[in-house]
Amino acid sequence: MDTHTPTNAQMPAPKGPPPPLPGAPMAADEGFLVGRGALAQSLMLEERGPNHLIRLAGFFVCIMVCLFIAWAAITEITEVVVSSGEVSPIGSVKRVQHLEGGIVKEIYVGEGDLVTEGEIMITLDDAGIVPERDQLLTRLSNLELRAQQLGAVISGEEFDVTKIDPRYRDLAKTQVEVLAAKREAFEAQADVLRDQLEQRRNELELLRDQVAGNRRQIQILKQQVNMRKTLEEKGLISKVILLNDQRELARAEAALAELQGKQKTAKNAIDEAESRLAEMESRSRMDAREQYAQVLGEVAELKETIELKNDQIRRLDIRSPVTGIAQELQTETVGGVIAPGSTVLEVIPNDADLFVEARISTQDIGFIYVNQEATVKVTAFDYTRYGGIEGTIQGYSATTVQDEEGNTFYRTRIKLAKNYVGDDPERNRVLPGMEVIADIKTGKKTLLEFLLKPVVKALSESFRER
Repeated sequence: MDTHTPTNAQMPAPKGPPPPLPGAPMAADEGFLVGRGALAQSLMLEERGPNHLIRLAGFFVCIMVCLFIAWAAITEITEVVVSSGEVSPIGSVKRVQHLEGGIVKEIYVGEGDLVTEGEIMITLDDAGIVPERDQLLTRLSNLELRAQQLGAVISGEEFDVTKIDPRYRDLAKTQVEVLAAKREAFEAQADVLRDQLEQRRNELELLRDQVAGNRRQIQILKQQVNMRKTLEEKGLISKVILLNDQRELARAEAALAELQGKQKTAKNAIDEAESRLAEMESRSRMDAREQYAQVLGEVAELKETIELKNDQIRRLDIRSPVTGIAQELQTETVGGVIAPGSTVLEVIPNDADLFVEARISTQDIGFIYVNQEATVKVTAFDYTRYGGIEGTIQGYSATTVQDEEGNTFYRTRIKLAKNYVGDDPERNRVLPGMEVIADIKTGKKTLLEFLLKPVVKALSESFRER
């Protein structure tokens, strides 16, 4: 391998005096020069080191700024309008009212309790309704027994007490005794008419026999008169005898006429007695039918009244119309009074659609529109753990509303996609009245636009004042 060693001719001539030989004594001027050069070299090295680091640091900062600007120019962030509000149900709150009202006897639920459909929530005191209903039931049984007895009278059948409910047999026996007494009185009157009728029939039969005998006698007398008349014409007998026979015939005919009159009178009396008996029996049946119809009407009316009482008794137990959450209890005291027709409590169905009534400031209402997306954070649950609920804007009030503190805002309705937070529908349910924070998404912009917005706004509003 070739090595190239520079010769003395090739090496550059040193500036200044040549260095001293090793071991040679150094002059005073030479030592001063050597120390000055070393000092200058040291100072130059000290000046070069920090400048180099500064340049490197500046270069690094420029690169990072450029990278940040590029990242900020492509990174988008979501603009939101933040509003507060509370959860409310959408028109499905079941108001439980009581028609008659009354005194509270028992309370089984409290504010916010979960109730199932048909569950008894409050019981009212019966206030004498049950005893009154029982009295009506007793009266109804009495009327039904009377209706059965009258039906037996109309049909002519015997009333069988053994077929009656054992609870009402004593009452039925009493009714039977009363009915039997009335029947006996009727039969007594009917027996009098029957006896009179039988007597008239016997009289008529006797008159018929007398009329028949009288007619035979008249027939004989007529023959005798004819014979006497022939003999008198022949002069065989005196005319006086003929006149006597004619007188007897006239008497017989008069007696016959009288008997026939009596016979007619007897027939009329029989017809009248039969008519009276038939009328009496007909009136009895008619009265029974009228009473039967009246009793049936009373039974129907009484049943309706009893049903109303039963409804009142059933309404003493105030039950939940749906499965849901009980709220707005108007009374929580046993012995409290519920006014007729008043709302006792409210039940919010479990499957009710919920919405958020958010308050939007007047500065932000211009960014709100229907079907706009929003994220609702329920303050009762940890947002970092359970997340929020997606929702959409359903609408907002036509004008502003002012609260008690004088703050002006717009009411905005946000429909929730679900009524719970997290992943389990059976847990962490959102209830009406819970406070929320709604982030309403109004658009997107890059981070660079977001950072430059104050600058752009300041520039656009500057240099305009007089």
